[in-house]
Amino acid sequence: SSSPAKEPLHPDTISALSTVLLPTPTPEHSHLGLAHLLVHFTEMSPDPLSSPILYATPQPHLLHMNTHYSLLTGDYLTAHNYNLHAVKYGLRLASAHPDVSGPHSFYVGYALHDAH
Repeated sequence: SSSPAKEPLHPDTISALSTVLLPTPTPEHSHLGLAHLLVHFTEMSPDPLSSPILYATPQPHLLHMNTHYSLLTGDYLTAHNYNLHAVKYGLRLASAHPDVSGPHSFYVGYALHDAH
């Protein structure tokens, strides 16, 4: 199995989670936290690549989240490139909002996380 879990989640479970966590037809308009959870659940499915890919998102952290799929399939260059984009856009967001982007802020924290 390509799943990081001991046993892959059943496809019916993934389908039900997708309906709840990604209720809109376009992932880029979904709630960041729910789309994030969907990636974690679908990467545990028997076929992670059947899940929605969020590369078109304007949300930097979701660019990073897609790299979970890339890593599962050994596409390390894509993972590296999208993580760099996520960091770049995350830091751009931080600089655009200096009032809420100090060294311990949400934006800076995610930009650092997205680098892994």
